[in-house]
Amino acid sequence: ALTLTQLEFLENGCQVLRNAKRTLKWSYAYGFYLNNDLQRNLYEIIQEKMDMYSSELHVLMEKDYETAKNNIGDFTKFKDKVLSSMYKCRQVFVNFMNLCINF
Repeated sequence: ALTLTQLEFLENGCQVLRNAKRTLKWSYAYGFYLNNDLQRNLYEIIQEKMDMYSSELHVLMEKDYETAKNNIGDFTKFKDKVLSSMYKCRQVFVNFMNLCINF
């Protein structure tokens, strides 16, 4: 059996996912009002990346967990994938927020 400490990354992953999805939800309204085409294109590229990485994390957390929880070897691989996906999601979130601040 796994301890709560070993499962803490799942809670962190849910927080990263929640923040990314919440930001994405409001980003479409913000992007609608960008007048500069260059800014809008850059904004949409980073927005797409955030959507892609948050969707990847969502799939991992929801579907891959079910198969990984029964085998410690699979679970270790699953944890590595989740941590990698969380890192990518956080990085693009920071880039996205910096972009919004600088517009």
